[in-house]
Amino acid sequence: MHRASYLGNSQPSAPQSASLISFVDRDAAADVICKFLDAIDAEGGPKTAFMQYAQANAARSLRLWGVAREPAA
Repeated sequence: MHRASYLGNSQPSAPQSASLISFVDRDAAADVICKFLDAIDAEGGPKTAFMQYAQANAARSLRLWGVAREPAA
């Protein structure tokens, strides 16, 4: 009798362990994202498509987390 197999990934999945899961402080992550967005704004000039994508996703993350971005000083 033949056994079915997936063609995509032939390696077994890694076991998940609770000790490998780490959580990041959302306030600290939001601060890093705000600094990233400030740096992009300070750079000025035209932005590449990748930078526009990164900027939009960063701003989206802040909105989803309910974080209001303060204007840069």
